[in-house]
This record gives sequence, C-alpha cells and structure tokens, in this order.
Amino acid sequence: MRARRSRRSPRARSSAGVRLAAVAGSTLAAFVVSSLALAGFNSAGTGGPMSVTTKRIFSGSRSTFPNDLRDASSGAASNKSDPLAYDDGIVDATGAWANAFSATRFFQADFNSSRPAGVPTSSVNFNIKYAGVATGNACIYKIELRRVSDGGLVGTLDHSASPLCSTGTTYRVVNEDISTYVTSTDVANDLRIKIFGYETASKAWNIEYATVTGTSYSAWTLFDTTVTDQSTGTAATTPWSIATAEATGAAGTIYTDASNWPSAAPAGTKYLQVTFDHPDLPTGAVVQSVTLRNIWRAAAAVTNGGTLCNYFEVYNGATLVETHGGTTQATAQSCNNSNVTWQTDNATLTLVDTVAEANSMTIKFYYWIAPICGGGGNPTCVKSVTDQVQATFTYYLD
Repeated sequence: MRARRSRRSPRARSSAGVRLAAVAGSTLAAFVVSSLALAGFNSAGTGGPMSVTTKRIFSGSRSTFPNDLRDASSGAASNKSDPLAYDDGIVDATGAWANAFSATRFFQADFNSSRPAGVPTSSVNFNIKYAGVATGNACIYKIELRRVSDGGLVGTLDHSASPLCSTGTTYRVVNEDISTYVTSTDVANDLRIKIFGYETASKAWNIEYATVTGTSYSAWTLFDTTVTDQSTGTAATTPWSIATAEATGAAGTIYTDASNWPSAAPAGTKYLQVTFDHPDLPTGAVVQSVTLRNIWRAAAAVTNGGTLCNYFEVYNGATLVETHGGTTQATAQSCNNSNVTWQTDNATLTLVDTVAEANSMTIKFYYWIAPICGGGGNPTCVKSVTDQVQATFTYYLD
C-alpha cells in the first residue's frame, strides 16, 4: 500500500511564505544598513543629504622647539643658535678623526619629531655642509639611517668606493636623497643619521649644518635635538640646549645668558629672543590652539629679598601679536629667586591663530631683578638659565 503524502493547508503555506518574506526582508534591510554605514566611513560617502569626508591631517597637538636663539642680555644681540641648524658661520667642531675609516668613529644626529603622523613623504634629503680644519680632507665613508626609538637600521648610503671628501678647509655640500627609506612622517619622526668618516690628516671637521628636508602637504625641515660625536672613538653626547627639559643643570643641556639682567625694571633692548621657524604648518591648516612653555631659573640665588622676573612678547616677523605679563613685579609673567628650583611657565597664545603667524613665531623674553639689585645690602644682580622653550601647535588640514 502506498503511503499518502501529507498536505499543508493553504493557511499553513501562507504562514510559511510570510515568514520567508520577513526573513528575506530583514536580511535585505541589514545589508542596506551595513552598506550605508560602510559608505559613511569612506573618504566621501553620501546617503540622502549627508556627506562625510576625511581630513588630510587630523586634529592633533605637535610640539617643537626653536633653533634660532639671540642673546641681547647685554643690550647687543649675539647669535647663539643651534650650530647644526643654519648656514650662519656657527659651526659644530668634531673631535680628531682617524685618517682612515673606522667602524667605531662616527658623528650622529637625532632629529625632532613634530610632523603629523601617518602622512606619506616625498623629496626627502639629508643635507650636510662640512670641511676639514687644516690641510687634510674631511671624508664621508658611509651614512646610516637608524631609528631613535630602538637604534634599528632603516637604510645605508655606502660611499666606501668613492668617499665624499672636502678639499682642505673648503666646505663641501652634500644633499643625499633618502626618499627610498624615509617614506612617511612616521619614519621622519623617529630618524637618526649616523655618519662614518675620517680626516686624511687625522684632524677635526667643522660642520656648518646638518638637516633633513622633505615634503608632505607642505615642505618641512628637521633639525637636530641631540648630537653624539664619536669621531675620536669615545662618545660625547650633547643636546641642543633649549630643546628638551632635562632640568639637570649640566653643561650643554641648559642655556645661561651672557650678562646680568637689569635692576628694578626691564629694558627694551635687553632680552632673549627665540624664533620658531620650523613648525611647518601646511597652507590651509586650521590653527586651533598654540601654547608656549618656558622652563627657567636664576643662575645664582637672588639674595636679600630680591627676585628675578620676566614677561614676554610674541611677534609675527616684526609685528607684535600679543604680550604676556607686565613690567612690574606685581604684573610679571612669573618671578623666581632660586638657582635650584625651576620655574615652569605655560601660556596659551590666543592671538596666534593663522598658519603665517605660527610658522614665523618669534618670542622675546625680558628679565629683570625686582625690586632693585646691586650695591650695599641690595639683592644680587644675576643671569637667567633656560632649560627648555617649547611651543605646541594644535591644528588640522581638511
């Protein structure tokens, strides 16, 4: 006997169809929602009236330091800038090299890390101007690119077959293309350059400048934060004095001005001036905030109830943008009578709000001893010591 098939009622079939349609509809709706959500995270997504675009540089705070330093504490400005930053006649003199290549003799520079992260770079060059100090020739044997963070090797420029030599005391300029190795700002922000060389007469080198230049939405320049001179075979490490906050007071890590500051009130001709000429904010960037940090103290204790005070002015080129503090002890930006305790001043520069103002920002610090200094029973007249000057720029680029 044949088994009979069971038959579904029209109502049962109808209910099953509704369930299938509901599942299909839910799946389609989920797919559509997911697709729209994913589209919203694309570089340019649309959904109805909404349009979402990503920024070329996201908002972030980037800190840097000035390499241009002028000391007018005496009333006449003198150039005390970073020796490796500019072609200005201020040189970094190495120790005495061997007269042939040695793997234990080199000159090394670590560079600042103020570029926005994750941005592709192009046209990246290492630039150095150098010469011997006497009759011998200063020669570059090879250049290594390494990471500051862990010392790892990024790339090597080998000139062992034909070393790059100066002729006596005549400077040689070398511009090495390192774009193959420095492909993003992440690499540039962690860059150490190690130069192996020799001097044919076993003498020192004079290095006029050593910088890295490149492009990522705008042209930029990296300057050294710390150099290590191991030309003699023994390392001597020196930071750029106002770049970082060591607060140790050790020679080379701080800057002491040349002359005692004036008594009773600041003098318009006596100041320390720094210029931030490499924030390198790109054209079209939106400047959200700028802050300035100055870490300083007296070079010697201010006795007999006196104190060292300051105020500062912010310039865009020769144009005064804003002033912080006044010319009396009561209105000063800050005061400090100690040669041990560091004074840290943090100020928001509310009127520095354009790319042009940020990229050429100059600060003048005016110091004086209050209420008076010098002479019988009065407070001592002193110099100031600067441990760090740093600016932080918060900006983005659409």
